[in-house]
Amino acid sequence: MIKKLREYLYGKFSFVSRFDFWFLSNLIKIRKKYITLFFKFISRIGDWWFLTLVSVFVLVFVNVDFGLLLSISLIVQTIFQKIIKIIFVRKRPYIKYRQEIKRLIVPPDRYSLPSGHTAAVFVLFFATNQFYFIPSLIILIFAVLVGFSRVYLGVHYLTDVLIGVLLGFVSVEITKLFYKYVLDFVKHLIPFLLHLQSFLIINPEFV
Repeated sequence: MIKKLREYLYGKFSFVSRFDFWFLSNLIKIRKKYITLFFKFISRIGDWWFLTLVSVFVLVFVNVDFGLLLSISLIVQTIFQKIIKIIFVRKRPYIKYRQEIKRLIVPPDRYSLPSGHTAAVFVLFFATNQFYFIPSLIILIFAVLVGFSRVYLGVHYLTDVLIGVLLGFVSVEITKLFYKYVLDFVKHLIPFLLHLQSFLIINPEFV
């Protein structure tokens, strides 16, 4: 079923692949050493470990509501990202076009659709935009650069990045639908756990 759907979509939208290759093959012509160093650095902003640290920092030191929205959205984004990759199994450009496209970094897996780095950074942008408008504009600049870097470095197509932007938006919107209930649960859970811990210290016989 999934295989037939994938074959149908690839056949129906074959022009997308042709555009992607045309765009990427022209983009890599501007590759320069200093540009490559810059985009290698920028690309790291979308690494899972970096955004995990950001979400923990926000949760602990900035705003619990914001931190929960960001953390849950990143989890939702990761789940959808894995599902989409399983469905489409789109080979990365340097794999499909071995002679024409050279990768400049080592990606986490073989499949390119969607761009997980782009999706994650745009989750950060859309989540921040819900609470802090001006800082979100700064994040938007970096998010766009991360998306562009993934194409420049030869590990994604332009459409992978665009789908990544959409996935970031959808992940935050889905999380917004139910995060209020999660937030209320956590806010009630933390005092309960603190009270329980105090009770067990005073009454060790219940341990």
